[in-house]
Amino acid sequence: MTIGKARAILLYIFIFFFLFIILLIIIPYIKGDYGGDSLINLIIKVLVVYSIHFGVIAGGIFGQEISDRRLSSLVPFKLALVMVLIWNILLTWRCIVFTFIETDTTDKELANYIDTIAPASSFLVSGALAYFFASQR
Repeated sequence: MTIGKARAILLYIFIFFFLFIILLIIIPYIKGDYGGDSLINLIIKVLVVYSIHFGVIAGGIFGQEISDRRLSSLVPFKLALVMVLIWNILLTWRCIVFTFIETDTTDKELANYIDTIAPASSFLVSGALAYFFASQR
């Protein structure tokens, strides 16, 4: 596998989960479960959480030449893939519960969950993103 392909796969995972979470936040708004201010607040929280990671990814894409060099080992990529999936699933599962399962969870509790979990778990992806997008290879 080339470094470029590994970067693309990681980027697509981040884009997919980002858009999926935004959709999960919009659905209850459309159903009338909360108002526009709460929708804006939740979307901004998700944007803030993903902005750092997308910034590192964009910097890696625009700041370096396209690489067709092969990874010397797939172990770092597989580890990065698992860690990126874990981080995104940690954020997504609560949004799925909020959207589709009848609970007493409010939009404020979802916002608090995002505020708490995202920074506490960002160590899962920071090293992987630095390795694949910020390091000069």
